[in-house]
Amino acid sequence: MGELEKLPPVIRETASAVDKATEALPSPVPFLHPASGTLLLVIDNALFGVNAVSLGTSTPITALIGFGSTFVGVFLVQKFLQEDSFGKSLTKAFIAGVLAGIPTSLAGTIAGGASLLSSGWHLLKRSGKQDKG
Repeated sequence: MGELEKLPPVIRETASAVDKATEALPSPVPFLHPASGTLLLVIDNALFGVNAVSLGTSTPITALIGFGSTFVGVFLVQKFLQEDSFGKSLTKAFIAGVLAGIPTSLAGTIAGGASLLSSGWHLLKRSGKQDKG
């Protein structure tokens, strides 16, 4: 009982060194820019809310408007904000336009929500670490 055990020293620099190393890593570039995901989500829900009120009689018109407006908007966002190449922007705009043109808000909501979640997830995780430290 008279002897005390000597414990190893506590290293406090390790956590901050890991945080600094993590911050130095490049952030993953999301498939769609957050503005593209928001656009897809808003247009899809707005147009097919109108379609539900019209009891489906406006389906062909809302599908075309949804495809066209989402295609143009996503193309411009991807090309000028995300700085994707012309081909990548065109492909992403086409995919988003097709999802917005499907006559239900489910596809656009899932894709838009997933885009927002994936594009901002690393920022939420990083800001949470800074709040704790």
